[in-house]
Amino acid sequence: MTIGIIFDMDGTLLDSEKLCAKAFVQLLGPFPVSETELAKRYRGVKVSDIFTDMASRYGKDIPDQVVPLYREILNSLYETELEVFPGVFEALETLSSDYPICLASNAPTEKLERLTKLTGLDRFFADRLFSAYDVRAWKPEPQLFLTAAESMRVTPDRCFVIEDSEPGLIAAQAAGMFPLVFDPSGPTSLDCPHDFDHYDSLPDRISRLAALMS
Repeated sequence: MTIGIIFDMDGTLLDSEKLCAKAFVQLLGPFPVSETELAKRYRGVKVSDIFTDMASRYGKDIPDQVVPLYREILNSLYETELEVFPGVFEALETLSSDYPICLASNAPTEKLERLTKLTGLDRFFADRLFSAYDVRAWKPEPQLFLTAAESMRVTPDRCFVIEDSEPGLIAAQAAGMFPLVFDPSGPTSLDCPHDFDHYDSLPDRISRLAALMS
């Protein structure tokens, strides 16, 4: 039976979470925590929920139409500072030759299309992009991953999910899939027995785990 791989994008393939935190600061002013801490706290969280929490936690005055303003700042940062994590292209080259792969994210479809083209990831995922905005269900709900698996014609129990956030991990587990958590800073703080800190190790890890499913 076929095995499929579902990738998250922000913070998983793209080193973008630090840019999100930088955009928050540019829009709302300084925070009593570092940009690194902001990036960790809001990793994988829906944008509108982030601003709700910021207003409560930090007493920030959230302007009208804050999401479009935030996205405008972030898009400018993407053009000049966005990077793919080391080893991603090589890992995708290997994995895509052996397994069906796709990308599933809480981000809008327009963002997925733009950033995959901007970074060159589109050659691996083409039109296999799944947005929570289209499914109308956001991680940690499992529906986004279930929709992606169905499109690949892979049963949930034979899907690997590559994630970096707690909402993504919860969604993968709720979908009955096999999560692997990426954390470039070292062993993940999330409750997941399978993690990795560099993409050099991912193809071999997938191969060994897939053999156990046979």
